[in-house]
Amino acid sequence: MEIHHDKKNQRAWTEINGSIAEVRYELNEGKINIFHTYVPESLEGHRIAARLVEFIYNYAREEGLEMMATCSYADHWLKKHNQEQ
Repeated sequence: MEIHHDKKNQRAWTEINGSIAEVRYELNEGKINIFHTYVPESLEGHRIAARLVEFIYNYAREEGLEMMATCSYADHWLKKHNQEQ
């Protein structure tokens, strides 16, 4: 799965079979906040949202940014993965 990162518009997205799944975030004062995750029904069940959130998580880590989420899915993902580490 190829993930595209549009830093200017603060989103990561992928296109599969003509359908687009995306994560939107805002960058403010050294923090990334994921506020929206969207996966169309036709792509559900393939861990696409998890891969997109993980992509932004890794980007934040590489850039030395703090990670947070007001999107319920991304918040759950972050809590789960922070406990594992």
